[in-house]
Amino acid sequence: MFENTLLGRLIEFDPFTNIWFYITLYTYWSYMSFRILGVDHYTLHQAKQGNLEALYKIEVLSDFYCGSIKNVEGSRLVRMVAITSFVMGVLLTYGFYYQSHLSQAISFFFFPWAGLHALSHVTARKILEQKLKGVALALILRRQLLITRLFSLPILVFSALWGFVQIVKGYYS
Repeated sequence: MFENTLLGRLIEFDPFTNIWFYITLYTYWSYMSFRILGVDHYTLHQAKQGNLEALYKIEVLSDFYCGSIKNVEGSRLVRMVAITSFVMGVLLTYGFYYQSHLSQAISFFFFPWAGLHALSHVTARKILEQKLKGVALALILRRQLLITRLFSLPILVFSALWGFVQIVKGYYS
């Protein structure tokens, strides 16, 4: 698209050869694993050590976040899932059938994001239904943090390997 312009000759726009794609991906996943349901990692660590102020802060922040998730129910949730599924389907089709590297990169960015938000929605519903407070709330948030971190590492590695394969395929073809 930009290859024949002056800007295209100066800047490599292919996302898998562009270092900014990987910096953005890493920064995003670092942020996702730092703040779980509105609660930052440092506060969770303090709550694990028994800090009562941190436990109170966790309750307040998670109540606010879970309350906002509770507002997305019924037809709004169905519309949100339908729109996300359509956009992801278009991105995946365009990216992997038509070999658009930009669509592949966006898919690697947003597909796991949608999965983690669905997992956050399930966790928030569990917190609201079971009315978790204190240590039980901190434990479920720490579990969510662990799942997010375990989920992010393979995505970063797979994106880097996929980008390497695309670069090698483009170089030797």
